[in-house]
Amino acid sequence: MKGYRQVPKEEFYIFIRNYSKKLEWDCYGVYEPPLGSYNDFSDGKKWPESIVGVVQMYDLECHGKDKEYYIKSTYYCMQHIVTAYQKFKVRKYEFIYWSIDLHSTIITGTYDLNNEGSEFYPWGIEVLQNLTKNPKMKLILWTSSHYQPIQDFLRRVDPYSIYFDYINENPECIETKLCDFNEKFFFDILIDDKAGFDPSKDWGFIRDTLKEIGEWV
Repeated sequence: MKGYRQVPKEEFYIFIRNYSKKLEWDCYGVYEPPLGSYNDFSDGKKWPESIVGVVQMYDLECHGKDKEYYIKSTYYCMQHIVTAYQKFKVRKYEFIYWSIDLHSTIITGTYDLNNEGSEFYPWGIEVLQNLTKNPKMKLILWTSSHYQPIQDFLRRVDPYSIYFDYINENPECIETKLCDFNEKFFFDILIDDKAGFDPSKDWGFIRDTLKEIGEWV
């Protein structure tokens, strides 16, 4: 389903139970298989914008397959942010590490070495400014760009008071008996278009999520 991410049944219902606002269940029998959805009608949202999760109600006997569960990609991303903050508080971590992609995430991808013609996505600047100001946050720029375009980008965001702590690494979280962070560095939150992030809308959702959990400084 375009715009949705299929997840296991258990993960789906954990998401539904922990959703921060009241959800209403609806079922549409005109579809085959029938389509069930959980809806957030707050703030004047109307169907289908209200849908946060979908159940494709396959029947094992009739269709040869069991129900399938989908979370709207936007809410899937936001839920991971909420979960990261919950772990931060419960486990008393010192920082939350954000790994943030560059192209088609912070700026539009132009397939130009020096990012000529690229633009920032709506609310991206404001969110990154806010994360930079928050002493709990550590920002990691996650990019396959060459050295000079990276430096050019860092100079580009400097007037906005946006600063990244690290580029493609997290030396603060070292190898342990349980985990090896030599090849894959540690992060709590991943913001990447290839991980389902929609930069045209989701920066605004991050802003709203940070405000909702009291982390918009």
